[in-house]
Amino acid sequence: MATQLLNLPVNIPWKLVAVSPDMMDTKALNKRFPYEWRSSLAISAYEPSLEELPDEICDELITYFKITCSITGYQPTGEETEEGYTRFPNVPAERLDQILREYFACYGVLLNAAVFPYDPETRKIPEELSLKDFPHIISIEPKIRDLYQAATESGEILTASNSKVVTDKSFTHTDSSETGVSLTGGFTPSQQKGGPNVQGTLSHKWGSTDQDSQSIQTDASRERRETQGTTTQISQMYNLLTGYHQGTNRTTFLMLPRPHVLQPTDHRTFVQGLRHIEGVQEFMLIVSRPKKIQALCIEAFLETGHFPEHVTIEEPEQEFQTKRVELGIGPIKAHDGIFTRGEKNFIEEKHGFEVDGWQFDPTRGEPGRGGLEQLRKFEDDNADGRTFGASGGKPAMENYNYKTETPDKVIVSAKLRSRLRSDTVFHRLFSVFLRRPKTTTGEPSADVGKLLITSRGLFACIQTVEDCIDVLRTTPAFDLPTFDTSIVDERVIKTYSSLLTRRSSDASREPAIKELLRQIQNAMSTSWRLPSRYPSGKVGFLDSDYFKDQIIQEIPEEQKETYISKIEGLPYEVVNQLGENFTVGEALEMKLSEFARKAGIDMESAKEARRLLLRS
Repeated sequence: MATQLLNLPVNIPWKLVAVSPDMMDTKALNKRFPYEWRSSLAISAYEPSLEELPDEICDELITYFKITCSITGYQPTGEETEEGYTRFPNVPAERLDQILREYFACYGVLLNAAVFPYDPETRKIPEELSLKDFPHIISIEPKIRDLYQAATESGEILTASNSKVVTDKSFTHTDSSETGVSLTGGFTPSQQKGGPNVQGTLSHKWGSTDQDSQSIQTDASRERRETQGTTTQISQMYNLLTGYHQGTNRTTFLMLPRPHVLQPTDHRTFVQGLRHIEGVQEFMLIVSRPKKIQALCIEAFLETGHFPEHVTIEEPEQEFQTKRVELGIGPIKAHDGIFTRGEKNFIEEKHGFEVDGWQFDPTRGEPGRGGLEQLRKFEDDNADGRTFGASGGKPAMENYNYKTETPDKVIVSAKLRSRLRSDTVFHRLFSVFLRRPKTTTGEPSADVGKLLITSRGLFACIQTVEDCIDVLRTTPAFDLPTFDTSIVDERVIKTYSSLLTRRSSDASREPAIKELLRQIQNAMSTSWRLPSRYPSGKVGFLDSDYFKDQIIQEIPEEQKETYISKIEGLPYEVVNQLGENFTVGEALEMKLSEFARKAGIDMESAKEARRLLLRS
């Protein structure tokens, strides 16, 4: 009986078809490398031959694409740093150091990828083509990544998932495994002689399962799977990730920072417990197209959201309703006897100020009195001064004190001495200052920082000729805007003021973390359609609103009050649209996109005009 030896599956022989050109180091031994803290892209491709494809896919061709993203933080380039020191010589060097050396960690990633048909003869993307003839992305990996963790300050239980992509002999695609670690501990003080008794328990559990299976059958489909299967693996960062739009010719991946994770060191950012995203992330696309489409183009755009490494957040002030209540005390008398002088110790307590949420206002009234102020004495009040005669000239009033005491008590106390042949009378009027938190229809919000959104793109067209992938065009071959990293949007992240108070953050970090995640997701997913967005490749760090907001703090007030009509070299359109009496400070308060729109100039002219205003 004859037998046939079946071949094992082999790794996909990826061919690199495009990479971010500005990240290539083209000069050896100069001890300088391209800037480290810039995200980059690389695209690899593979097309199985017609003989390797199953008959069931009929007149379709299959192409595998792998998009590799190097996700980093953001910093100005060396050229921008040198230009910053040159452009602003009057700004203290220490302040420029602080601004230009800031590191912006990555807290959001959005990758958009699309595939298009390409005509090698016309060297163009066909304009008139039915949707059924367009390539389609029939599968993407990863589709989703989730993190599940329960943690306490004294110990934690962590569960994780890890996956890989395999296009094996059965043309299925995922394997997964799970791991778990548990740590518990306790302390029990001993009541017996000899001191405390400490007990602890450490448990560790690890599982592993290997399974080998073998079967034999003689049908033709089995032979085809065994001889034509391919396999590959891609590496994954452990982050929240979601993929969208499988089945169309484009796809979107959104990654957010890991929430609810205790930091191993001091908290890096203003939201405790939120971990930044940095490292290598790979995405795989399986594309199907009709055989009559000879070549494909792939376009990838990577957007990353960055916060400064250190953001100082002041606890927001609570807004209050206020009112004043008048409180009269007395008359209280110390009587003069026939043979002795009278003395009286009194303590007057008044209650009932906490009705409907009102409380004492310690910011008003006399210092140290907790919201209380003495207004005046009445005409019959003679408690000031001294006694005379047999009393030896002692003070008519001693130990006089008035104050508020929580929750709703006002206390007025003193010791009175009568005068010769007359009573000593205490009779006065006080103001009690009250406040209560304002009730609003919506939760008050606070700014917690500015998210810089940067963008980078890559484009390539490929065709398979004699089982080899031929790169027809890449980004530099097209007359397109630069695909290097640039700032495309700046979004102020807002969160509820109540979540930033020290009392709330000490109780739980979870509400603030969830709210910030929602805000980052909103900023990353809506930036593309907003009019405030900058054109790709036009705005660098020195032209950003973030840099302007830092530098404007160092500009003298007299410079800010200068009329823009006095600034030499400023375009006529700016003065004409904004007005001659528009000040430098008012112009610098506007966002760059708003300044360009109101001045009626393009983005490049707006950048130059604002540079003049900052240096004026």
